[in-house]
Amino acid sequence: MEHWITLPVLGTMRVYIVVMLVMLMVIIWPRIKPPVARFLGRMRRIKTPVATLELEAESNALKTGVLEMDKTSAALAARIGRNSEDLRSLESRMAALETLMLDINVNQKKHMVFDEKLPMEERMYAGLNYVSLGGNHRTKGTVIEMCKDNPALYRMATKSSPHLAIDELKNLH
Repeated sequence: MEHWITLPVLGTMRVYIVVMLVMLMVIIWPRIKPPVARFLGRMRRIKTPVATLELEAESNALKTGVLEMDKTSAALAARIGRNSEDLRSLESRMAALETLMLDINVNQKKHMVFDEKLPMEERMYAGLNYVSLGGNHRTKGTVIEMCKDNPALYRMATKSSPHLAIDELKNLH
């Protein structure tokens, strides 16, 4: 089947059609603009009350939501204030418990140093822990004497736990 219009002619015709439509719109638009504007104006007036009501409802909902949020945030602030007071109270109790636990630990290590039923290794290790925790009673002198009497045990304990080394016993390394 043969076409009597070739492809380049079709392309040129498309351009002519578009130009003709644009010219027709330029000529006709001034005449059809007022009726189109009236029609669109009526459509806007019809939609306006519904849109206004929707906007007012949304605005009221937002105001109510904001008021509810204010009430909620005030309640939360009061609760946070109470919680912070409770937290400070708990922190002071915990600090007291930590101090008590440290004292118990230091005293336990001190008693282990003098317990003759325990092997010398455990007594010395407990004594070194006692000194590293800040124990500085006559027990420290006893621990130093134990370490001088058993330098191999002292070296073994401080090799596995270097933080237990005592400054007065540097010459035993």
